[in-house]
Order: sequence, then structure tokens, then C-alpha cells
Amino acid sequence: MTNVDLRIGWTMLIYIFLFNIFDTVGRWLGGQPFGMLSDMVLFVLTYSRVIFIATAFLVDYSVSPQWLFGATADWFKITNMILFAFTNGYCSTLCAIKSPSRAPEDSKEVVGTFVGVFITTGIVLGSLVALGLSPLVKGNDK
Repeated sequence: MTNVDLRIGWTMLIYIFLFNIFDTVGRWLGGQPFGMLSDMVLFVLTYSRVIFIATAFLVDYSVSPQWLFGATADWFKITNMILFAFTNGYCSTLCAIKSPSRAPEDSKEVVGTFVGVFITTGIVLGSLVALGLSPLVKGNDK
């Protein structure tokens, strides 16, 4: 194992660790009474997360304005990932909490059940896709 392989391995572990920490902090804050947002603010925050598509491309293709992000842009990559993780946990928790209240009275229990089932299914499918793509990513390491 070369130093480059070791550095890439540790970098990925640190990114995964930071993502999980800030996702958990976002989920915790979303579950607190003082962390509640109005429906309109939550709507805007959730849909404004589409900006992470553009920033993911910037990070993935190493396209960053030198004057804004610096030569390596490591701080941008980490900050972007932390913001993505936090808003992921926060918005998904608030949506899961608020969605049953939007359903008709006789459907609230079913909606709550579906929310839990689909969150779990999404996590499982995301993990399976990540495992399926890992040989492709490993094959592209230089």
C-alpha cells in the first residue's frame, strides 16, 4: 500500500465520520422543540438544497475559482459536505415529523408508517448503491 492509497483511505474515513456526526446533529436539532421551523421556511430550505448538485460537481471535477476557494479547496470540500450532512439530517427529520400532520385524520398513522419505511428503504438502497459503486471508484484511483 502506497502513501497515496493510505492518504485517500484516511481522507474518505474522515469524510464519512464528519458526515455521520453532522447528519446526527441535524437530526437531533430537528427533533427538538426549539429547532422547529415554519412550513414555508422548511419548504424553502429543503428545495434550496439543490445547490449541492452544483457544489458536488465543483468538488468532483476539481473546478474551483482560485480566487474564491484557494489552490486545493479542501476547506470548501469539508464545509460543503458538513452543510450537506447537517441539512440532510435536519430537513429530513422535520419533514418526517410534519408530514403526518398534513394528512387527513384517518390517514395519519399510515403516513407515519410510510415515512419510516421509506426513510429506512432509502438508507438501505443508498448503502447498496455505494457498495456497488465502490469497485468502480477503487478502479479509478491513480
